Amino acid sequence: MPLTAKVSACSRCRSTVAWLIAIVLGSSLLVMVQRAFAFETEDGALDALRTAGLPGSALFWGKTAALAVQLFALVVVLICMVFVMFYVRLMRREGANA
Repeated sequence: MPLTAKVSACSRCRSTVAWLIAIVLGSSLLVMVQRAFAFETEDGALDALRTAGLPGSALFWGKTAALAVQLFALVVVLICMVFVMFYVRLMRREGANA
């Protein structure tokens, strides 16, 4: 196989992986937000938080920070899975032929 064909196939694979990660993160963010509010509404915890005297902005930013931490953990797991599934080399050996 010519070197140019190998390079173009690799760039297509990277583009596909980038889109795959973006789609997974977007859909998981929607599910995470919905489930966070569903659990708190079901227990009555959301009403308790609202009557506790917390400003609405503090409640919003607290939930945003918690979801950001969860999404960051998901990104780390996803990137590790991409390295394993697509056999991405992290370091190239000197003198190795691609």
